[in-house]
Amino acid sequence: MDLKNFFKQIIRPVSITPPSACQNAFLKKFKDAINVEWSEKGDLYEAVFYRHNLEHLANFTNVGTLIDYRMSLPAELIPVSVKSHLEEKGEIMNCILINRGNSLVYEAIVRDKNLNRYQVEMSELAKETALKQL
Repeated sequence: MDLKNFFKQIIRPVSITPPSACQNAFLKKFKDAINVEWSEKGDLYEAVFYRHNLEHLANFTNVGTLIDYRMSLPAELIPVSVKSHLEEKGEIMNCILINRGNSLVYEAIVRDKNLNRYQVEMSELAKETALKQL
């Protein structure tokens, strides 16, 4: 393997072909997905893709059960109640919406005025459920 391909492998994992049950479940749930890349993460199959111009990540079992999916949210799509709570802590560096079955969780990285970064997890009702300094 040449050096160029070696670094590609480190930076971007090799895309795999998941079991057909995963592919079928994915296509039912995310019909309009583009640029799909699959990888294996332990017992799960992870699909990274774009949908409505937003990056998504979905985890499936080998029999096609969707465990969760994540969506990278631009500032304008963060719900007002969540956004205002995060902004009280500092500048929002990024925010991800995590959908686990019937629950939504927002996971964000915020930076305070002293440039300390925190990972904040919030419920869909804008209740803070976890705070961890990075």
